[in-house]
Amino acid sequence: MVALVAATAGGVRAPFYGMYILIILGAALFVRWRIAVRFAALTMLTGLGMVHLASLGVIYPPLATPATAWLTQSAIMIFVSAQAYVMTHNVSRALTYARREIAERKRVETALRASEERYQAFITLSADGIYRNEFDPSIDVALPIDDQIDLALRTGYVAECNDALAAQYGFAKADELIGVRRQEVAYAGVPQADEINRQFVRNGYRIADAEFEVVDKSGRRRAFAVSASGVVDNGRLVRTWNVQRDITEKRQVQEALQRYAERLKILHEINQAILAAQSIEAIVRAALSRVQRLIPNRRAAVILFDRETNEATAVAVAIDGQLAPDSMQFPLNEFEVADALLRGQAHVVNDLRLLEAPSPVEQRMLARGLAAYLDVPLMVQGELIGAFGLESNQANAFSEELIEIVREVANQLAIAIQDARLFEQTQRHAQELELHAATLSQALEQQRELDRLQREFIQNVSHELRTPLTGASSFDSINAIRRWSWKCPITASVFRRSI
Repeated sequence: MVALVAATAGGVRAPFYGMYILIILGAALFVRWRIAVRFAALTMLTGLGMVHLASLGVIYPPLATPATAWLTQSAIMIFVSAQAYVMTHNVSRALTYARREIAERKRVETALRASEERYQAFITLSADGIYRNEFDPSIDVALPIDDQIDLALRTGYVAECNDALAAQYGFAKADELIGVRRQEVAYAGVPQADEINRQFVRNGYRIADAEFEVVDKSGRRRAFAVSASGVVDNGRLVRTWNVQRDITEKRQVQEALQRYAERLKILHEINQAILAAQSIEAIVRAALSRVQRLIPNRRAAVILFDRETNEATAVAVAIDGQLAPDSMQFPLNEFEVADALLRGQAHVVNDLRLLEAPSPVEQRMLARGLAAYLDVPLMVQGELIGAFGLESNQANAFSEELIEIVREVANQLAIAIQDARLFEQTQRHAQELELHAATLSQALEQQRELDRLQREFIQNVSHELRTPLTGASSFDSINAIRRWSWKCPITASVFRRSI
């Protein structure tokens, strides 16, 4: 139809035929280059047909001859087709590259999104406090260290953090810390802060596992280990990334292990000193001289009870670690034995000022400026033989751990005191046995002497009966027997029967 219209309008020289070329170019641009080539070939054939018709006089000849017009249009079509090919090829390459770029960008965006999600999950779920400090304005790293530290504290603020860091400082959510100045949170009231900051700058704005203690929002003392890395851009400190780990429990465990090791060491020393001591007083003094290292106290005493005499004896008393020279005795009722001691339990008052009705002994303690005291029973086979008492001028001075330590020392003392008492009893029994043995030995010797005198007497009497004249010579023997007989009732009875 296009060819027919073009033929009736003047053939290949008609304006509509030029529009046909634009259609081919549009096809090449917006469809595909192969379709454009087909349109171009069809146009060339159509134009050749119109040239033939023009030569026959069917079509009115325009300004140019039909042959030259056809050649011109064909050249234009070839040129346009070539341009269409180049354009479509370039556009295709550009579209392919664009598609690849779009796919790569989507892949990168997906990877960035996944990385951001992993980062957020890591920050959120981490048990360590992670935060980013920004400095506004940034800090010139050429300044002196003291000036850098001062600026960091004044211009730094928390730009990002997780809930773990907020919890470390007693906050509920991380949002409560965002925007807070660095000097209000990091190292606030920390004695080691200056040295940590100096070390951070000297190490090239890096630090690892620097330990410090802070007081959180609720007033609890916490221990942390911080690692930090600074970002320096064009000679200026822009920000720092920080990881802060709560080591409060770890430090408590370490301190507990150290205290336990020291406790075992001192208990061993007490045990060795007790074994080396000979008397009850020496045992108690050896223990009290070492208890001060385990348990800080104002006054310590070991008191033994004597139920028969109703008296109590302070075997040894230590005041501020110094042993008193002599022991003391006082009526047992002045000690006011608590029911807990009778049951074998410790009796502790951690704040005397809170007692509504203090006893006379407790009133005297308050008058001396004491605030707490502890009495631990000395038990032997279920019997209360005394008490180990500690006094302090600080309230709540005796924790469960300290009470357990005092109980261990008291158990050692009770066993040692009982062993010393048994040893003293054994020594007394041994002395008594030695005295009895000496008495029996002396009596045996006397008995032997009396037996000898008795035999002599009987022989003399028998001889005198046979020879009366020799009676006078036996008078001395009779007097000797009489003297010994008064010392032994058995010999006296024999002597009387013999006479």
